Amino acid sequence: KNLSDIEISMRISQIISSIGDAHTSIDFLEILTPIGKEKFSYDEIVEFPIKFDYFSNELRAIASDSQYKSILGYKLISINNVCTDEIVKKVSTLISYDNQQFAKELARSQMQIYEYLKFLQIVDGTKAEYVFENDNKEKIKINVNAIKNKEVNYVNLDKTQSKISTKFEGKYDFYWTKQMKEDNVLYFKYNKCLTN
Repeated sequence: KNLSDIEISMRISQIISSIGDAHTSIDFLEILTPIGKEKFSYDEIVEFPIKFDYFSNELRAIASDSQYKSILGYKLISINNVCTDEIVKKVSTLISYDNQQFAKELARSQMQIYEYLKFLQIVDGTKAEYVFENDNKEKIKINVNAIKNKEVNYVNLDKTQSKISTKFEGKYDFYWTKQMKEDNVLYFKYNKCLTN
């Protein structure tokens, strides 16, 4: 009786996650939507506007609100003195997964969600101290404010055009192949089970 609707949803999500079946889960938008309300859209999610990806087993900032763009490419060390590995471990308790790699991937894609970090006691308010390390091993501390996704002005790291970034004309959007003879590679893009 002392828990909020969101806290109850998150605890149920942790119970389901403990089963260890990636196909049995609660959609994170459902978790964050108050009971009796219309399902949240992604635009309504309150988040700390920095996104990460793994490079050599390190989480590095790949996108951020424009006010934090100076840290793009930097390695994340901690949020509010909680180290990166511990954050991923805690966030993965809310996610259904079959293996550790999938847990890490989903955790890094959802670790900016304010309600998750609050529930997991990584943050206690809408401001958090992020510590990064640049390529010279210097530590950089910044205070990051949580805001609604629709208010974020995301800036991405520059990306080089890849051989697989575009599909051939006339192929399905959800799956297609591309042969790169010079590399002796057949690339198979498969995003969704689909029948025609």
